[in-house]
Amino acid sequence: LIGACCGSTPAHIKAMGEALSSREPAPLPEQEGPLATRLASRSRAVTIGAEKLPVLIGERINPSARKAVAEALRQQNWGFITEEGALQLDAGALLLDLNTGLAGGDETQLLPEGIRQLQMSLDCPLVLDCTNPAALEKGLQEFQGKALINSVNGDKKSLNSILPLAKRYGAAVLGLTLNESGIPAKAEERLDIAKEIVEAAEYYGLPREDIIIDCLVLTAATSPELALETVRAIRLVKEHLGVNTVLGLSNVSHGLPQRSWLNAAFLSLALGAGLDAAIANPLDNRIRETMTAGALLTGRDFGARNYLEQAGRLVSPANSPINKDVDLDDPGQALQKAIFNGQQETVIPLVQKLLEKSDVLSVISEGIIPALETIGQHFARGEAYLPQLILAGDTAKKAFTYLKDNFPMPKTAQGGTVVIGTVKGDIHDIGKNIVSALLENHGFRVIDLGKSVPAEAFLEAARREKADVVALSALMTTTMVEMPQVIKLLRQELPGVKVIVGGAVVTAEYAQEIGADGYGADAVEAVQVVRGFSPALKS
Repeated sequence: LIGACCGSTPAHIKAMGEALSSREPAPLPEQEGPLATRLASRSRAVTIGAEKLPVLIGERINPSARKAVAEALRQQNWGFITEEGALQLDAGALLLDLNTGLAGGDETQLLPEGIRQLQMSLDCPLVLDCTNPAALEKGLQEFQGKALINSVNGDKKSLNSILPLAKRYGAAVLGLTLNESGIPAKAEERLDIAKEIVEAAEYYGLPREDIIIDCLVLTAATSPELALETVRAIRLVKEHLGVNTVLGLSNVSHGLPQRSWLNAAFLSLALGAGLDAAIANPLDNRIRETMTAGALLTGRDFGARNYLEQAGRLVSPANSPINKDVDLDDPGQALQKAIFNGQQETVIPLVQKLLEKSDVLSVISEGIIPALETIGQHFARGEAYLPQLILAGDTAKKAFTYLKDNFPMPKTAQGGTVVIGTVKGDIHDIGKNIVSALLENHGFRVIDLGKSVPAEAFLEAARREKADVVALSALMTTTMVEMPQVIKLLRQELPGVKVIVGGAVVTAEYAQEIGADGYGADAVEAVQVVRGFSPALKS
């Protein structure tokens, strides 16, 4: 991909084209997995779909729904229009729907001018809410980026006039599941129209990822039973066509009081069916809250980061000791930051870079453990939450696994077998993972049973693996009571096996009370205690 900046000339661009005319363009890689619809302004891109957070599209610049907007368009009061756009972006909208279809107005003049005014003041992709081909073409010529055309439908006239414009100007299209006969009542019939729109768009050369389907919701005031047909249609479109979906959400509450109640409730249902974007009012708190919670509950908010951020409870990197004065050229500090923030994609390259100048144990003790200890401290103080704790643990586990797979300890160095796990009912394993990794790197053979391990499973593994030591971990007072049950069973069946306990709620006094052989206040102390059980590794 080549291009030129504002100081260039037509002659320069022509010369570049001629110089490269003999070269074949590199083939673009095909998308794998869920389709991603990518829209852009001058310098900002927004992705819809691909299992990312559902996108909120601001609906408020619409003269048919708001008299103030109609008057502003009539008076060419673009300051009001851009302020409306700014308010929506500040409230969380990522795209703005622009409708200039003013009764008695000239849309061929209003749409391009509205685009010009908005993109001078605001930097976001636009949804061009217009079905007039002449106005659309002028608007697409004006827009600097990749727009979404709202809309095309199953009527042949609409398909043949709008789709060529989308192809010519590189826009994506929003397809409405209606045709010359209106909006079908049944979800299967809406799916049929969606198929026709997708086939026509592909015929005109649009890639499938640039097609978004709106299954259309009617007002619950007249047809409340049809709301669930829309939800079902979304599910069918996702299942059979794989394209991304959007809804003009506010239609469901048209003509009814307390519209926010219905809009938020219906949004929740639609998100559960696979909705990727909603055209709605970003200034409505219920809508924003439902988008945030719905993204988490439908598995689109990895590590609950967006939910915690919107709730004001996400630990900021600036507030973390491991991120203070971080030198990103220092891979040790960068690794700590990546683990703390759950950035799994960067962990392995950072570990590899650290290994260029450090040994495995140093990577663990200087890069991995400090981050886990810090996130654990935040969690204990109520400054971090369980999703962050789990995500950091999973990220550290990825680093541990890489080290274990690529730098195994020689068998001659092994000095005993340790069976380790968190006790029944406890799903927290960060501390256990640290102890496990350190034991392996001190020459022990470690059998990690994972989380929420019943007493019988500890016994079975200890017997099968001929364990020298069983290590029990618990983070909660409600689960630490499982420890004496495990110890009692081991004493009855395998009296020669040593038992060590640890975890955030466990104390040395409690360890002694339940008959444990040892207690580790932290990972380093736990390893020292286990080494004490094994004379061969005391030196």
